[in-house]
Amino acid sequence: MKIEGRYNNYDRYMPNRPVHSSEIKDESIKISSASSVNLSETTQKIRKEVAQNDLSRNDEKIKALKAAIKDGTYQISAKEIAASMMKAMTE
Repeated sequence: MKIEGRYNNYDRYMPNRPVHSSEIKDESIKISSASSVNLSETTQKIRKEVAQNDLSRNDEKIKALKAAIKDGTYQISAKEIAASMMKAMTE
């Protein structure tokens, strides 16, 4: 393959100069400090609603468990506990 033409023009406009490691570090710091992510208002509202729904579901379960324990009607199933333990061990 033979290259002909204006490949020498590049050398005229871009003189060879040594690259210092301090220049590279400065550029990388500038890039990383300028990076950021901003969520839209809609996304923030959705995240807040999802978090509140999860908390309200957990609150309902907790209240039901506390009431069952207080009344003495809470039944512990050894089979369900064993099945959950086996499932956790296989995952």
